Amino acid sequence: MQLKVKTNPDHPIRPAALVCRSDEICRSVGLRFEDGLSDGLSDGLSDGRSVSHTVLQSPNRSGPTQMSVMMAKLRLFRLSTRICRHISGPSRLDQRSLHELDTEIAGEQAKWDSMYMVDGSPSILVPNGYAYWCVLQTYAHHLYLLLHRPFHHSKATSFLMTSRERCISSSIAMLSIHKQLYEAPLLQDFFWLLNGLTSLKALHAAMALNSCIQDVATAVDIGYSLDSFRAEIEALTFRMKALADRSKICSRAHQVLDRLQTHTGSGNALMTDTSTEIENLFEDWTDVREWLDTNMMDCMNY
Repeated sequence: MQLKVKTNPDHPIRPAALVCRSDEICRSVGLRFEDGLSDGLSDGLSDGRSVSHTVLQSPNRSGPTQMSVMMAKLRLFRLSTRICRHISGPSRLDQRSLHELDTEIAGEQAKWDSMYMVDGSPSILVPNGYAYWCVLQTYAHHLYLLLHRPFHHSKATSFLMTSRERCISSSIAMLSIHKQLYEAPLLQDFFWLLNGLTSLKALHAAMALNSCIQDVATAVDIGYSLDSFRAEIEALTFRMKALADRSKICSRAHQVLDRLQTHTGSGNALMTDTSTEIENLFEDWTDVREWLDTNMMDCMNY
């Protein structure tokens, strides 16, 4: 599949609709995947049988089976499609729908914990399972950000404190996962995941977290540390700089984050025009294809 990648470095970066746009780009791939999965359900596939080159082999029978991984991806694909339709439609500000979809995401996360974690911690015997968990969690937290974005800012007529708290917690969680994939010895074989959508979602998390930091109209919960939030964004900036030679996504993400760091300095409030410009990085939509490297489809199919 060939993608024409625009290279204009001055184009505004708006990654908030990543899942929706990537679903559109890969719609034919996704539909073939879903059809193929339904055809193979009766085969009783396990870790010993190859389903796709994009599904890694688990090292032993105690790890997650290929079928469990595929089913988790299929449920997530269907849920992300529903959420994208919701946030693009007239019901985007409906709080009942917000809570229902939020609960569904949390339900999927609970399933992943039971599948891939042992007493709440990754198993050193099954690093594949931990990598799967990390990838799925980044998608879950990205969906949380998309779902709660209309409610997260105190200036919004639909403002909900719980939505801002969700945006903060999901942003921190995504930055933490990005750091684990970058640093954890257990995940060293999956370092390549940082070349693609995992890093783009981390950028989205940084934009969301910065949006909450800059929302000075209402004090952030006293249990949060604004300095620690800024430190997380700064750490992501350093990681993106180190990864910049590996992919266009990381290179452009570093440019955006470096600009963000320059504007925000050591925690000083932004000028009005600059604050609005940075806020738009979280608020607006763009064509995600501008960010994709030619080898990105492999990462998207992981």
